[in-house]
Amino acid sequence: MNFINPLFLIGLVAASIPVLLHLLNLRKLKNIEFSSLKFLKELQKTKIKRLKIKQIILLILRTLIITFTVLAFARPIIEGSIPGFENYAKSSIIILIDNSYSMDVSDEFGNRFVQAKKSAEKIINSMKEGDEALIIEMSSINNTFQPAFTKNKDLLIQSLSQIKLQPLPASLDNSMRLAAKFFQNANNFAKELFVISDAQKNVFHSEDSLKLNNKNIAIYFIPIGYSSNSNFENLSVDSVDVLTKFFTIGKTVELSVSVKNHSEKDVKGALISLLFNKQKVAQKSFDISANSTKTIPIAAQIQKSGVVSASIELENDAFLADNNRYFGFIVPEKPNIAIFGEHTNNYFLKALFSTDDAQNQINASFYDESSVDNLDLNKFDCLILNFSNYSENKKKRIKDYVSNGGSAIFFPSETINDNYRNLLAEFGFNLSDKKNFSEKSPATFSNFDAKHPIFDGMFKLSGDAINVNQIDNPKIFTILPANSGFPIIEFQDGFFLSENQFGDGKCLYFAVAPNLNWSNFPLLSLFPSLIFRSVFYLSSSITLGYSFDVGSRQTVMIPKKLSTNPNFKLIDPSGNQTIVQFPLLQTGAALSLELFNETGVYQIINSQNKIAYVFSLNMPKNESNIQKPDISTLLSHLYSKTTLNKNIFILTNYSQLSHDLKRARIGTEIWSILLLLAIFCAIAEMIVQKVSKNQDFSE
Repeated sequence: MNFINPLFLIGLVAASIPVLLHLLNLRKLKNIEFSSLKFLKELQKTKIKRLKIKQIILLILRTLIITFTVLAFARPIIEGSIPGFENYAKSSIIILIDNSYSMDVSDEFGNRFVQAKKSAEKIINSMKEGDEALIIEMSSINNTFQPAFTKNKDLLIQSLSQIKLQPLPASLDNSMRLAAKFFQNANNFAKELFVISDAQKNVFHSEDSLKLNNKNIAIYFIPIGYSSNSNFENLSVDSVDVLTKFFTIGKTVELSVSVKNHSEKDVKGALISLLFNKQKVAQKSFDISANSTKTIPIAAQIQKSGVVSASIELENDAFLADNNRYFGFIVPEKPNIAIFGEHTNNYFLKALFSTDDAQNQINASFYDESSVDNLDLNKFDCLILNFSNYSENKKKRIKDYVSNGGSAIFFPSETINDNYRNLLAEFGFNLSDKKNFSEKSPATFSNFDAKHPIFDGMFKLSGDAINVNQIDNPKIFTILPANSGFPIIEFQDGFFLSENQFGDGKCLYFAVAPNLNWSNFPLLSLFPSLIFRSVFYLSSSITLGYSFDVGSRQTVMIPKKLSTNPNFKLIDPSGNQTIVQFPLLQTGAALSLELFNETGVYQIINSQNKIAYVFSLNMPKNESNIQKPDISTLLSHLYSKTTLNKNIFILTNYSQLSHDLKRARIGTEIWSILLLLAIFCAIAEMIVQKVSKNQDFSE
């Protein structure tokens, strides 16, 4: 038995008052006047016994009156029900409803999300006078939403109808923690927590130490889909690996797609499609075994520049939400590059960027080295630095430019000084001594990093390596190699081409000057390919958008070069444009992914109307497991979250939910019974008192 108003039990002390008065009366001597001793003989023993019995009855009745009255005000609750008393304790009810995408499945009982809503509606309709309730979405990214208890059933049903499916996984522990918080403000003593979910395993995944130890809370779990015998056929796109690392018009984008079969039988002739900006550009058929995962290659050619909102799609099956996987990339406009150095040093570079093919792909501008001091370097996507005389101002400007997200390609020049070596060391390239080779035995390439994006699709690989003998290998006569950084091309005594990260930017270092005094490299077909690819690689550092799960608690940084102003334009997957402000930090603008809950590709445009960031959000792949709820796992998790296992009820029969709920209710208030007993005792006391007086008078 529990009490809603336990403080009133202090009033039971008053039940001792009739007992004390009775004891005091026994000790009090009473003088009786009589004229003769003959009256004493007339007193009969039976009358004395009768008087004592009446006094004891009155004592018991008066004590019970006080006891029953106090207990009635304390409002006791007993478990179970009493025949003839259909009411139960007034309750504060919280309904947790799973609105994750996995609920959007239909079985023989209909759509599971609709089943969940109907179950919640039955709970609302079962509310009695004085009950209050609120509804909490288990899959909600809007943490600022603060529901409140209400006794209005119509308002609750209206709120229920407005709940929509969300791509964010449902979290039982987070929802229970929120419910515990709201229960603190509940008006009723009895508390009921209803959990309506398909009970996927990811619903219970948590290392949370939450414990519900309030003995007045009863937990009712309604596992949607438990009574179903449906065997769903479901394929899901688990991941998309973009093999192409930078993008240009006419280039083929190669993908590796992972597809999982969640059903118990093989699937033959399934179709997978690749879409660019909602246009189908490639399609493939495939077979996949039951309960297995398969990797499928697919590719398509890029037709135009700009942001490409891409997706992989499967044919319709039992669960539609996992048939899409989104990703995005940028096909850059012609990059703007600046080439610094003396005219004689830049002869071959100038010839290279003056061709029609180069001018169609790259906007190249040539400057002497002094222009580094006054040009706005941030308007360029890449710098090519072909000189060796760096003043402190030049060094600072170039370092600031690269660290804020810019990129640079360094070439050595004829004269190398300590100032040049120190600058390259700051960028991560420690230079060895200059090496000279004879024309009869020049240095040549010895190794390539075949997986580097610069070589993407450039050579045919022998396994995972590039066959050096099939390459138009240059003859190197003079070289200033680096011995640090990440090697891209090596020769026998060091690095010919190496890369390093500096702040938010990247740098490349070529170990030979672009002239014929150092090598015949400028005369080979490899020269334009490497230079062009290096420029595209460096100037396209943000071309591949990152992919995250909806609800990711991550903060990504927009490079400082692209975030000089906190105002950005956000383009969501539906094409809606809004102006947003992101906090500016020392390293750039901070973008919190918790702000977004729609799957698809997002674009962030900066105040200069340039693409600052591209990312995609996808439904977590563990939502694809839509099998029957595991009751043992469900119970085990619930038992771990409460110390009161007897207050946990599993209601599996959807068709008789109202009946089962009525039987499992937390208890019945019996204050009215106690009040009736108190009145009955008071009436009985009056009757006994009156009968006693009449008898005394007649005698």
